[in-house]
Amino acid sequence: MFLPEREKWFLKIPHVNSDGSVCIRPSGATINQVTCGSALHDLIDDAIDLVKIGLSGKNQGDFISEIESYWSQLSSTPPINVIFDIQPPSRWLKGVFVRGENQYILGDTADQLKRWLRHHAGGRFKTNPVFDAPFVWRDTPLFPAEYPKKNIDLLRAVEMSPGGQSAPPLGRIEGFKVHHL
Repeated sequence: MFLPEREKWFLKIPHVNSDGSVCIRPSGATINQVTCGSALHDLIDDAIDLVKIGLSGKNQGDFISEIESYWSQLSSTPPINVIFDIQPPSRWLKGVFVRGENQYILGDTADQLKRWLRHHAGGRFKTNPVFDAPFVWRDTPLFPAEYPKKNIDLLRAVEMSPGGQSAPPLGRIEGFKVHHL
């Protein structure tokens, strides 16, 4: 099922994709061919229920639990392969862009990146130079309305707690400067 005016619904109601399609069932779900008429009716009812619940705001938490499915539809950045523990504290990481796989790899150290590249790809891919990347831990994830659109939005998102109180994690990363964004 597709909703008209897709831009009106995407990131406003959970389970609506950027193309306006409503995600009702997992992509691998099957329908009993004998009862496909009633199954279609059930799918339409489920889609209507999802939209109603979305409009009421009752399932906004689904944006958080399924963040990757929404964020990946927004970002034109190549994939980022994370080989470090995603947990506090905020800190500097090392990163590299792997041209042969068109992806970024982020790790705690340059040696960790080199080991991963050697074991994963046998060292056959060309990489750009290693760079520093800030990792900022937030105790609460962002909802789509809070996703940063500009660098200044990103600074505000990582430096403010949900209650609006200053909690500057970037300031705790030694040597951080705004031009690192």
